[in-house]
Amino acid sequence: VGETNVDNILSRVKYSNTHGAIINCIMVGLPGTGYNGNKITFDPLANPKELYDFLHDLAEQNGGVYVGR
Repeated sequence: VGETNVDNILSRVKYSNTHGAIINCIMVGLPGTGYNGNKITFDPLANPKELYDFLHDLAEQNGGVYVGR
């Protein structure tokens, strides 16, 4: 709910982070994956690279690091 445009979110964080807080980002799992009974499913409409790029940029622009598992 709320803002979904990645560039707008990054701009707002940059504007709001006036004290230079370090932001680290962690992603666990793969967006769009699920578990249905005994089978792992994947939503072909999911865009995990978009989330990866966003978290990486957010961390990098705020002196942090990105960790993905």
